[in-house]
Amino acid sequence: MNTRWLPLVLLALLARPVQAEMPLSPAPAPKESAALLQMSTSERQFFALGLTLARGSFAYAEMAGEATVVSRTRSKIAQVGKLGKLAPTARRNRLAAADFLSRTVTLMSAMNAPADALAPVRKASERLAAPLALSADARPLAIFNGAAAQTLSSLNEFGTLSSLPEDPALRKWLTSARVSDSAQVWYGEGEIAALAQIAAAHRMPELLPPAQQIATDLRGLHDWLSLRLPDSPTPEQAALQKSLDTFLRDAALAAKTARNSKKPLSPAQLEALGGISRLLQSQVLGPNSSASETASRF
Repeated sequence: MNTRWLPLVLLALLARPVQAEMPLSPAPAPKESAALLQMSTSERQFFALGLTLARGSFAYAEMAGEATVVSRTRSKIAQVGKLGKLAPTARRNRLAAADFLSRTVTLMSAMNAPADALAPVRKASERLAAPLALSADARPLAIFNGAAAQTLSSLNEFGTLSSLPEDPALRKWLTSARVSDSAQVWYGEGEIAALAQIAAAHRMPELLPPAQQIATDLRGLHDWLSLRLPDSPTPEQAALQKSLDTFLRDAALAAKTARNSKKPLSPAQLEALGGISRLLQSQVLGPNSSASETASRF
């Protein structure tokens, strides 16, 4: 999943200062394992890694989406006032980012990730554990609207966090011979599952690849399930398979009439993808998850 374009979007926004999420589960208990997808421990770990890292990196998406709406306000004074009103959302999103990236550090340590791959994630986690630092462009604003300055600083921080999954050292490890092909695939599935849930919750299809690219990814997951599911799948597994069938059928029909292969997900597709992501997470990590649990218990 390539997210390199996201910082550019944020920079464009900053140039004109104009949810409950489904918690991460640890390794399933032995009695739960039989009802889950048959995967190795490593595959589950990498799925969890993609999930937690993406959630931490894009936890500010809610605030950024609302700031985009604010940027369309014509009056600069009104823009500043509206940015100030987003400060509570920014603080809530920052706490979520801090939680998920702290758990990512714990998970990567348990996975014996190399120090250079862990370093940027640890640095981001430590940054979020400290008070928000005002960015250079927000300091003049702080003189007459401190809340707006905090929101603008949070937007700058999101620009840094959203590029974290593309950090060269992290990508080098994830694509190295030390990580199996299947683990790399499941890392990607976890990343997309997280982004899909965020995008669906806040109606932000721009966080995801175009609809046809998503359909290609889901087709691979569908084929994998066809080979791995038992003859008598559990109700949850059957629901996941049915949801995939429906999404791919509808996507195929839409592709026949679409002229643009880069067309984003429609609201209906986004909602369906969010449901698929929740079902997949439950089938990989277990349904009985708790926000206080950590992914390091594999």
